[in-house]
Amino acid sequence: MSADCVDLPQTAGTCDTSQLLPPDLARCIMDPEQIFPSGFLACAPAGPEGANRDEYIKLVHRQLQCGKIRLRRQCRAVGDVFCVAKSTPGKQREVWNGSQAGVAEDAFMSLDSPPPSGVEACGVATDDTFFFHKDKQAGAERLRRLDKVFEERGMPKNQAKDVTLQPAMTALGCELTTQPPAAEPASSKLVRLFAALLDLFLQGQVSPSGLNRALGVEQWFCLLNRPMFSVFSAVCDFVRREPPESIQFLPEDVQSEILVAAAFAPLLGADLGRDFLPQLIACDAAGTHGFGVSYMPCSQQLVRSVSSLSERRGDFVRFFQEPDEPCRKDRLGTPHELPFHKWQFHTAISAKARWKAHAGLLEAHGLHIALKWALRSAVRFHRRVVVLIDAKAILGAASKGRSSAPGIRGVLRKIGNLLMATNSLLRFVYIPSEDNPADAPSRGIVRRVRNRSRKGLNVPG
Repeated sequence: MSADCVDLPQTAGTCDTSQLLPPDLARCIMDPEQIFPSGFLACAPAGPEGANRDEYIKLVHRQLQCGKIRLRRQCRAVGDVFCVAKSTPGKQREVWNGSQAGVAEDAFMSLDSPPPSGVEACGVATDDTFFFHKDKQAGAERLRRLDKVFEERGMPKNQAKDVTLQPAMTALGCELTTQPPAAEPASSKLVRLFAALLDLFLQGQVSPSGLNRALGVEQWFCLLNRPMFSVFSAVCDFVRREPPESIQFLPEDVQSEILVAAAFAPLLGADLGRDFLPQLIACDAAGTHGFGVSYMPCSQQLVRSVSSLSERRGDFVRFFQEPDEPCRKDRLGTPHELPFHKWQFHTAISAKARWKAHAGLLEAHGLHIALKWALRSAVRFHRRVVVLIDAKAILGAASKGRSSAPGIRGVLRKIGNLLMATNSLLRFVYIPSEDNPADAPSRGIVRRVRNRSRKGLNVPG
C-alpha cells in the first residue's frame, strides 16, 4: 500500500446518490439490517501493521481531506481495505474488503441470473460503465442520455478513457472486438504474462507468493477459455507452501504446467461469434453396463433457448412423461418442461465399459465420449454444443474446467484439448436421471425412434 499512489478525486461526495434512486430502493440501501442480514461484527478486524499501517493512516487522512470518508463515533459494520496496482504505472486502487461484512450471497451477480438479451446490454465494474449495442443509432442515443444525466448530477467522466461507438474497446484487461466478435486478453498484458511465465520456467525458482501473483493474472484470462484451468494442479499446491516469501526451487511437474500455460497463451480468448450446433445431446454412464449418448436434431433457436438454463443453480429440464413410466421424484429447484418425448432422441452410442470405476469417473468418461462423437467432423467445429447431463458433480467440474480429483482432472484435460483444438464451447444443462434420454443406452437398451403420428405433438425445429 502506498497512500500517495492511490487515485482520489479532488472533491468527493459532490452529489447525494440517495436522491437519484427510487424511494423503495433508497430506503433499502440506507437500512444496515438489510445490507448486512447476517448481523454486524462485534469488533473491528486487525488493521494493517508495520509500514502498511503508516501508509493506511496517510490514506485515511487524504480521504478525509477530499470528503470521500467521514469519521464516526459509532459504526454498525466494519471491514478492512487493501490496494491493488492499476494499469497506469505507479498508480493504485483502494479496494474495500467486504468478505467479512456479512453481505448475503444472493446480493451478488452470478450465473444463476439469466443472461441479458435484446439490442443492448450494460455492464458496471467498479467505476467503469460499458455498453454493448446491436444498433448504432440506439447506442448513440443511450450514450447521449447517459452523458446528460452525468452532467446534471455533477459526475464528470474521464475523457481519456471515454470510448464512443467503436468496433473495439478494452475493458477489464480484455480487448473486445466486433469484427470478428471476440474477447481477448489485452496485448500488453498478455505479452508481460507470457514473458513472466517463460522467465519462471528458465529461472526454475520463485517464492510461492510471487508465483501466486502471476497465477492470479493467468487465471483471470482463463475465464475467457475455461478448459485452460485444467492445466493447473501442481502449481496450486506450490503456491500454498510456507513460508510464502521464501525463494524455492520449482518441482518438475510445476515447471511443466508453467510451460504448457505459456505455450497455450495464444488460446486465451473467447470467440463470441460461434453458432449453436443444431442438436440437443444427452450423455450418461452406468456401472451396470457402460456409456450412452443420445441426440435430437432441432433448430438453433431451440438449442439457444435451452442453453439459457446452462449451469443455473436449481434449474433443470424435463420431457413429457410417458403413460407407462413410474411417478417422477420430487426435485428441488425450477423445472422447465421441453415439449418433446424421450423417444424422439436417437441413440448414437451404447457401449459397454471395459473397466470398473467410480461412478463420477465413469460419468466424466461418458461426457468425453459424447464430445468426441459430437465433434467427429470438421463441419461441427467452431460451435456451441449443448449437453444434457444428470451428474451434478461432473457438470460443475466441467463447467469450471478443473477438478481436484486426479482421475476426473485427467478426463477434463482430454475434454479441454478437444474444445480448444476445435474452438468449441460446451454448455451444460442438468436433467434428472428419469428424464435423461441417454439413461437407457447407458444400460444397454437401444431405443429406435418410432414413426408415430405427429398430430398434436410439438416436434423439433
